Amino acid sequence: MQLGRFIDRGQALRLAWVNGAILVGSLIAKAGCGEDALPVIAVALGTTIVGGLYIPSLMTAIYNEAKLAPCPLRFQFVIEGGGTSAAYWRA
Repeated sequence: MQLGRFIDRGQALRLAWVNGAILVGSLIAKAGCGEDALPVIAVALGTTIVGGLYIPSLMTAIYNEAKLAPCPLRFQFVIEGGGTSAAYWRA
């Protein structure tokens, strides 16, 4: 809910930077775990908990692009299928 407030206030760029910092931190933590099981489990749980923070900023970008598309429904199908070319969904 807090992340939605960032986006509604127009601070999506700040949210993207926060998400980037969290992802970098999780990669560094995974690299430093070694072979002990307890740190690996702790980092995996922590990464799973904060992994959902990436979705609101990603979906905001997708929704903004869909609003610009001539056919938002077709755009959503192309994005879901992995299409990224703007020329493809505008045709």
